[in-house]
Amino acid sequence: MKLRLWRIFHRRGSNEKINRWIATIPGKILSLTRFFLDFDVIFQVAPGIKIPPHCLVISNHQSILDIPLMVYCFPENNVRFAAKQSLFHFVPLVSQVLRMQRHAKIDRKGRFSRTMKDLERLAREAAAGLSPVIFPEGTRSRTGKVGPFHSGAVRKIETLTPLPILSVALNGGYKSSKLREVLGTLRGKRYLIRVLNLYPPPAGKAEVEALLSHVQEEIKQQVYIWQEQEKKKI
Repeated sequence: MKLRLWRIFHRRGSNEKINRWIATIPGKILSLTRFFLDFDVIFQVAPGIKIPPHCLVISNHQSILDIPLMVYCFPENNVRFAAKQSLFHFVPLVSQVLRMQRHAKIDRKGRFSRTMKDLERLAREAAAGLSPVIFPEGTRSRTGKVGPFHSGAVRKIETLTPLPILSVALNGGYKSSKLREVLGTLRGKRYLIRVLNLYPPPAGKAEVEALLSHVQEEIKQQVYIWQEQEKKKI
């Protein structure tokens, strides 16, 4: 409701204000979860990596929490997600933000042309300064293991708007991959998000696929290290 009222009363010239305001929401919620649930996010950047203001973020995917936490970790990048269509409805706050900021819808039910149009729009908006976030696995991991990366969305965006690629690994949400599981699994947990590498824009299909294969492997290795560390703590 608050998001709707904000849009109504700040319609003219308000996009920048809305984007800044939305970027503050995850931090406010995280302050509450720190206090009441002892849940926190540990965000790291590999030595020597400087996050550019304008890039294509590629990450593995474990939970609905990945979306707000990416917004929290990259507040200066004005991120936009390519997210499955079902997330645009019935997920508190997340769905409203995805609709309000017109993130790209991924339609898994065969309407391929609609998905391509949304990705093309995302690429055009990226040229104006947005940073797209792609989860190339295409679905949330229920086990925490990193699945195969699909190149379609990355190829479409890089073809229309070449962007440097930021490789990001995350871990901590696979046990709360469904909305109803989130609150019951957060207590005492640490969500780990780490920027691994920055790559120049790939040129052409072959370079995109080769780079994605490399990024998938480095993310897989980082997630494996984290999960092995978790086992030793048990």
